[in-house]
Amino acid sequence: MIIGVDIDGVLTNLYKFVDKKRKEICRKNKIKIVRNKNVLNLREHYGITEEESNKFWMDNIFEYAENVKFYKSASKYLKKLKEDGHTIYLITLREYLGLKDENGQRMKEIVKKTLIQNNITFDKLFALHPIGEKLTTIVNENVDVMIDDGASNLITLSDYIPTICYSTAYNSGLQLNNMIRCKNWREIYKVIKLFDKAQKDDEQEESTPIIKAELNKSDSANEESVIQTEEEKSESK
Repeated sequence: MIIGVDIDGVLTNLYKFVDKKRKEICRKNKIKIVRNKNVLNLREHYGITEEESNKFWMDNIFEYAENVKFYKSASKYLKKLKEDGHTIYLITLREYLGLKDENGQRMKEIVKKTLIQNNITFDKLFALHPIGEKLTTIVNENVDVMIDDGASNLITLSDYIPTICYSTAYNSGLQLNNMIRCKNWREIYKVIKLFDKAQKDDEQEESTPIIKAELNKSDSANEESVIQTEEEKSESK
């Protein structure tokens, strides 16, 4: 299978970085931090405007890129997926990365460095700009399944291929027929194996609801399957 993987919020703990910064901003301005539930993006989660969100990333994007923590389990399971014979494409809309100016070059070097430092296994990196290119890429490159955390991306892509949502506070309100929600990389690996089996059995078109049913059955029968490992618990703190 060809597996598409987003970087921010899927390989990295985007929420932990943003939440820490939001607490600092609220403390500085002496306002109470807001964390809304059942939302589709970070703006809704924190109750901020698009203008405030844009300013936040203008002020913090390079600090984020340099310092955000990667999920240790991402490295482990991407390596296992590669050993299983899958092709892994990193498909990202990271700010500046797809540009050819000075900021684009700076971001490119940071991404290259951090992927190496965190032992991320992949076959090819697609640095996209603007947003619409993500759909174009998954179609042109025959991607079989996409792992993403962005609701807008998942809504668009799930019309074309099965998707896996990396579950987090800022996409908690998203529910799609052609999407499976996973809370860690261990669960993602399990779902990919089920998608792979469905593809080999020539059942890919109807695989998502079948896999959802299998996961629900498995979770009911085996409580251990929904318990995070100690590593995953520490990463989410």
